[in-house]
Amino acid sequence: MDTYAYRSTNTQEHVFEVDLPSTQYTKLALLNKARLSPTTSVTYVACDFEENNLCHDLTAAGFNKNQPAFFSWLGVTPYLNLAAIEKTLAFITQCAPGSQLVFDYIVDPLCLSDIERIVLDILSATLATTGEPLQSFFNPTMLAKKLNDIGFSKVDDIGCEYLNAHYLSQREDGMQAGNVTRLFKVMV
Repeated sequence: MDTYAYRSTNTQEHVFEVDLPSTQYTKLALLNKARLSPTTSVTYVACDFEENNLCHDLTAAGFNKNQPAFFSWLGVTPYLNLAAIEKTLAFITQCAPGSQLVFDYIVDPLCLSDIERIVLDILSATLATTGEPLQSFFNPTMLAKKLNDIGFSKVDDIGCEYLNAHYLSQREDGMQAGNVTRLFKVMV
């Protein structure tokens, strides 16, 4: 339920919003009901990362992989199997040099503290009851190596220290990010 195309101030960009068909249908119905319009050009691409071919679906929608692009893939990888994640990453490495990707992931429980594992267990159980079980977990060091090996030229692992210092340090309620989820920012 990303809202970037409804918040962007860059009227020159074109956003391709990719989501499950059912999720996209629900989102568009809610946006229509609220009478909200995008602030930039947007094309909706219905795609199931595990069942469809992202390259084919994006190209059919007018995406040009020969021009640098920015991919925001947030809130997706934890719900996908490893094959779908690897297929998507491989596609992005075939895009124009300078293309970038930011994605989040859940840290392998073996890399977490006892309390972080408890938090992850509760989160996993809750999501499973809603029909959205977590499927993928990663060791940050091993994932960074894999990203380098498949062709990303720059790989930055962004953990809670960075997020807390740059985005949460001014919060009056003291909220801080934990280590259960992290981000990677990579470049082709």
